[in-house]
Amino acid sequence: MADKQKKRERYANDTEFREHLKDYERTRYRKQKAVHVRDCSSKLGKLNDFGEKRTVIDDGKRKTILTFSTEEVAEAIEYHPTRVRQWQGAGKFPKPALQVEGSKLCVYTLKQARMIVATMARHQEVNQYLRDDHTETIALLHRAMHL
Repeated sequence: MADKQKKRERYANDTEFREHLKDYERTRYRKQKAVHVRDCSSKLGKLNDFGEKRTVIDDGKRKTILTFSTEEVAEAIEYHPTRVRQWQGAGKFPKPALQVEGSKLCVYTLKQARMIVATMARHQEVNQYLRDDHTETIALLHRAMHL
């Protein structure tokens, strides 16, 4: 009984020990349950496979460039498009701002998509979901829109 109490106290007071146990338990759970762990880092080099060339109006100029819809970005970061749209509605994920000519569709540029995928790849190393308290990741995702 004394050992359990000591372990509880160490868990409560030792941040490094607590994080080590959390990582261990998380890994053990994923192995036992065969949980799919998202890792979109391999998609960075293959982004061209997800996007599509579209004609857009950018800074008053008509351009045909490689762009990415919300669905295409969602596929690249290994989440369902509905989840990404929910995040957009909650302000956790940036909405695309570039409108396709002759359409209501708004898209991301290649630079924006690349930064979004890179940010989510780093995020997925530690977290499988995007929560409200992941403020650093959310800020980086929104910063992608200013490229």
